[in-house]
Amino acid sequence: MKKIILFIIFSFILTGCSSQLGASLSTANQIKTEQENYFKTNGKYKQQTEKTVGNITQAMSEYTAPDRQKGYQVYETDKRADGVYIRSYGEGGEAKDRSYDWIKIGDYNTATSTTLK
Repeated sequence: MKKIILFIIFSFILTGCSSQLGASLSTANQIKTEQENYFKTNGKYKQQTEKTVGNITQAMSEYTAPDRQKGYQVYETDKRADGVYIRSYGEGGEAKDRSYDWIKIGDYNTATSTTLK
């Protein structure tokens, strides 16, 4: 049940239905269209600094593979109730090798401090 709720919330965030201050994160299809159009005009992919909506942070970067083929990767970080998760996806010659689904990279520190007397 928890996974279903997280999926629904994540879906709303990606579609902009639950955005903060009018901001929304781009979906994979939106990014692909925007990147293709930008590449046609500029001969390179657009880079994006971190953008955060809710618990999710999204950034994009361009790369050039050893065979000179260009591509881009999208990096997302999600701060969930049970820890921090990351994923990456993109387009280009190395996108398959650079992409991965959500993986947990850390727990929240629940340690408390005590005062010695």
